[in-house]
Amino acid sequence: MADTIIPGANANLLDNDEAVGQNLLRLASEKGTLGTFGLTGTSESSESATLAKSRDLFECGKLHECVRVCEEAYAHDARDRENLLLLGAAHYSLGNFSEGIFYNQQAIRVDSSFAEAYSNLGNCLRELGDIQAAVEFYLKAIKLKPRLSDAYNNLACAYLQLGRTKQATETFQMALVLQPGLVDALCNLGTLHRAQGKMDEARKCFLEAVKAEPGCALAWSGMAGIFYEDGELDTAIGYYEESIRLRPDADTENNFGNALRAAGRLDDARAAYKRAIALRPDFAVAHANAGILHFDTGDVAEAIKRLRHALLLEPSLPDALNSLGSALAATGDADGALDNYRRCIRAKPDHPHAYNNLGVLLRHKRGMLKEATQCFATACKLMPKFAAAQSNLASALQEQGKIDQALAHYQEAIAVDPTFAAGYCNLGCAYRAMGRTTEAIKCFTTAIRLDAKLGAAYHLLGCAYRDADRCDDAISCFRKALVLKPGFPDASVALAHTLAIICDWRTRKADALAFYEVARAQASASSDLEVPPPLSAHPSQTQAFALHEELSDDLKTLFGLSGAHAARLERILDSRSGGTRFKFRARKPDERLRVGYVSAHLGNEPLGFALQGLFSAHDENEFEIFVYAASPSEQSRERRRIEREAEHFCPIDGLSAQEAAKTIHADGIHVLIDLDGYAVGARTDVFALRPAPIQIAMPVFHLVPLCASFYDFVITDEEIGKARDAPRSRASGELVDDKGESITNLWPIDRRLLLPRCLMVADHKDSAREVLEPSAGITRSTYGLEESDFVFACFTRTSKIDPQTFATWCNILERVPRSVLWLLETPKLAEANLKAEVRARGIREDRLVFAKPEPRREHLQRLFLADLVLDTPLCNHHASALDVLWAGVPLLTCTGPRMASRVVSSMAKAVGLDSRLTTSSMQEYEDRAVEMAKQTDALWRIRKTLEQDRLGSQLFDVQNFANTLEKSLAKVWVAYEGGDIASL
Repeated sequence: MADTIIPGANANLLDNDEAVGQNLLRLASEKGTLGTFGLTGTSESSESATLAKSRDLFECGKLHECVRVCEEAYAHDARDRENLLLLGAAHYSLGNFSEGIFYNQQAIRVDSSFAEAYSNLGNCLRELGDIQAAVEFYLKAIKLKPRLSDAYNNLACAYLQLGRTKQATETFQMALVLQPGLVDALCNLGTLHRAQGKMDEARKCFLEAVKAEPGCALAWSGMAGIFYEDGELDTAIGYYEESIRLRPDADTENNFGNALRAAGRLDDARAAYKRAIALRPDFAVAHANAGILHFDTGDVAEAIKRLRHALLLEPSLPDALNSLGSALAATGDADGALDNYRRCIRAKPDHPHAYNNLGVLLRHKRGMLKEATQCFATACKLMPKFAAAQSNLASALQEQGKIDQALAHYQEAIAVDPTFAAGYCNLGCAYRAMGRTTEAIKCFTTAIRLDAKLGAAYHLLGCAYRDADRCDDAISCFRKALVLKPGFPDASVALAHTLAIICDWRTRKADALAFYEVARAQASASSDLEVPPPLSAHPSQTQAFALHEELSDDLKTLFGLSGAHAARLERILDSRSGGTRFKFRARKPDERLRVGYVSAHLGNEPLGFALQGLFSAHDENEFEIFVYAASPSEQSRERRRIEREAEHFCPIDGLSAQEAAKTIHADGIHVLIDLDGYAVGARTDVFALRPAPIQIAMPVFHLVPLCASFYDFVITDEEIGKARDAPRSRASGELVDDKGESITNLWPIDRRLLLPRCLMVADHKDSAREVLEPSAGITRSTYGLEESDFVFACFTRTSKIDPQTFATWCNILERVPRSVLWLLETPKLAEANLKAEVRARGIREDRLVFAKPEPRREHLQRLFLADLVLDTPLCNHHASALDVLWAGVPLLTCTGPRMASRVVSSMAKAVGLDSRLTTSSMQEYEDRAVEMAKQTDALWRIRKTLEQDRLGSQLFDVQNFANTLEKSLAKVWVAYEGGDIASL
């Protein structure tokens, strides 16, 4: 999942590509505490007409005219303290703070006990940044005139700037004790309460200010701010409008713009920011907000221009730096974004959004997961109710395998913000990764209810529905995601793959083209990011589609997709490790060769069934075996046996890639073997860190190209090694695609380690010998099969069935009238689609018989009821082929161009029946099946051969496999020690 980036300081949730939102911030700069001017209480009857005129001009806001009149009076009488005080106040209001200081000092020289002048002098010094000196003058004013409420208000403002909040509150309260209706003190105290989250107290202060002076614009603005934070946007907008009517003000216009923007009135917001800038051209915050508004509307270039202008005016404006970082990140300028986030943190070390955004970039653009996690944790510490940061922290922890901590933070994110659609998506992804599909569906459904336009949420919900075998709902979700986000590669790939699962071939060619279009784009995309984005298409998914004429360069795509997948892993892990590499010690003369096996499928799964006896079959005098389990135990019989019999059994399911690699390196492994390749749950990331000097892939049940530089060899056999996508020997020459163009130098090419026997093996002699005993309770009628029918069968998943293969099966059924096709029970939609296919060909749908799922033992016992198993040529039976042959049932295949389409031919060769069970074209495949159905004597002889030879067959001889593998590993190690590994 992509993380949540925050370009400002108060979150507005928008939708993002990867199931998470993108939070954009308003630069909400409320007008701060204001000092009050001490004008003496001279009665109107005793003051001169000139001074009275000046006062009126000042109170009406006609400051320049006020200064002109006062200066004329000053020229006439330079010792008129009242005129000097008013001159100082007017210059202060105009921002002429040095002139303000001069005239207040002149007033003090005239009257050294003039308290109001001391207070106003403090105001000027405070604005120039000399806060401590300002405090001294305020205290002097209070000493001279203990009941001068303005001085208390100003002193409180200074205390606030010094961070002395408690003293500020008490001092504001003292000002109000002296003058209960002092509006500036009420507004300042209200602003302070609001900043402290004391909304009721703040509301009370602003209401009292309005009551005391209905024309106080600041009080109306303060109330507007409270309504704004409460989410009552219409009310807030009304109060801002009244404040502006009373007194046009740049700060109020800026905040008015924020409220309008939050209400979705973007044009009105833009106009408000424009008015704020017109009132104060150097108003950096308003320039920044205008920039963020451009970012909101997709005009990133203009946003960057405005934000940079804001920073020219105020170089250390934290929110502008943070927002500029987010805008630059949107253009792909990761360096510029990182620089601005770091400048923001230097300017404001407690800026949670900058830490969050820095974490996002460090994680996804630099691969620095540990540092990113620290950034997210800091953001959460600074702002515990920061939903996006909580969600991002959870995602980072999940990637490190700390799933319990991750769940806690995901749940905290949505507790903080129950409307956080992205948070629900991320929590749903965590549940899905844990296999808790029902909870995942609830999370994704909630996300959609909160944000019906979040295309990524529909994609994720579709994936969860597919996990739950609700393929019809899944397809609807994927299509909705594509409506909301046309061309969305994740949804496009998921839709094509799901349609293959349910055998919906109406748009098969278009589906294949769409899949390969995404794959081709991702395989060929060049990225200048240190961490490329996740791939939508996965190498293993290519097995679902046949080679199409329209995809003449699909071999290049297949290699490119695998190469891109491996390169992404390497770049991520290289950035996290800082480029450091493990160093390996020399093997001692009397030391056994330490071999480590890594897999996430060592339990109640095909690989666990097949290889459970391998790890204890090695020569313990020459080899020291370590088994690294990358998945938790489900307490199956197979898992318990592996744990019991392995010399060293090491769970690594809760470890990050770095932790697992360090564990393996500390064990001193000489040769590390990957049993999974690119299967779901595989720990390819551990191999990318290269914790062992020799690394070998042996993905027996997941045969796709790996194209990874961190594997020295990929184990194969002679038959599978003939495939176009198979590992190649160093002497095999250049690899070319269908167009004759070389692809050898585009990606790392898998180098083969050839076994002089079949790659496939199963431990059935030990783990499934009992199923060979006849069982009186198992008959054809038990499974809805007629004793007199010829039973063709296929026992693999539906995604391996392609239109051409099924059409051939239908032809076989037509040519063998009293026959049925026995299939494993499929998703309901797949069953309906397959039945529709046979009906369309004039074949009764009851000639398709679907076998319900059975426990493994019972399934193995019923296999012998089939007469002939038909292989899926596109992607063969793998583990299920071993089961079929163990049951003594012939398995007919058609050899294809890929590794996955040559597995059964390799097995047939191993049992000496390749001439009978292997064909080279679909027509030959069809004819051979019909021939075998009609010549039952010949078929029976094949069955007898399989039954008689299975106990001695290399397919079921794990000890032979171990011995053969040992010779290959020893040869590799000798070459490595001699520095001649390239010769193999």
